[in-house]
Amino acid sequence: PNMNTPGAKVKPEAIAWLNQLDAGARGKAMMTLGYSWGANDPEGFLAYAQTPQGRDASPDALANAMAALSRSKPEAAMKIAGGYPDSNLVTDTFAGWVRSQPEAAMEWLRKLAPGDARREKAFLGAVSGAVPYSAFRIGPGSHGLTQQQLAAQLSSAPSAALKTINALPI
Repeated sequence: PNMNTPGAKVKPEAIAWLNQLDAGARGKAMMTLGYSWGANDPEGFLAYAQTPQGRDASPDALANAMAALSRSKPEAAMKIAGGYPDSNLVTDTFAGWVRSQPEAAMEWLRKLAPGDARREKAFLGAVSGAVPYSAFRIGPGSHGLTQQQLAAQLSSAPSAALKTINALPI
């Protein structure tokens, strides 16, 4: 099938071909294929991206696949995003989920254990989607607060964060 067809799956022969390439060539091939593969078969793309050879996937292609998966299986997307702790995948995936299904996303976040590494990044995704960036401006009248600081406050001290949010110029 054509990779631009929704639901198209990559054939095992294509994956075997990718695997035999050197890292540089595989990275270039993943950049070319990654967007359509990730958009139309996000689970397949993300499964491949978690293999040693698939680690050559670009951050943008990963984010694209994560966005596609979050539309149909947001909790699965959040679980996979948690496997990339040094990236913005949790933040970006959660921000997309909040935009499309705010009640379900926030319920998931409320149930997330306080020690879960995804918690603060998910709060950052919620903040980035809900609080205009201009509310964090620097200069006269600013609160000297960053989105990251507000997300950390929401994660650890929700009642204090509510006071902070109420004081923002939004």
